Amino acid sequence: MYCFAKDIPLTGDSVFVDYNDSWPVDFVFSNATLHVPAVSLEAYKMTEPWCNFKNIVAITDDDITSVKTINGEEQSSDRPIFYDLSGRRVQQPSNGLFIKNGKKVMMK
Repeated sequence: MYCFAKDIPLTGDSVFVDYNDSWPVDFVFSNATLHVPAVSLEAYKMTEPWCNFKNIVAITDDDITSVKTINGEEQSSDRPIFYDLSGRRVQQPSNGLFIKNGKKVMMK
């Protein structure tokens, strides 16, 4: 998960629950890596609920510049999962910017 906010967002644990797949919040905190701005890394590690993530790391230059352009026909047959920029799962992405495997991709 990427949070680019240098000032820690105020939120509760429930924002990290996946209601569609019924993942408990402890599963998310234990299995997801939280990427945050380097200048705020220690603050995230000390602030609820962000500090509950088992893995909190600084965002690197590779994280913020990794936009890849792919054609729709380049998708593999194992049906990758795409999300829009608001974090909502997209069943059949068309043209636009999406998230696939934690990286931004441009579909054209």
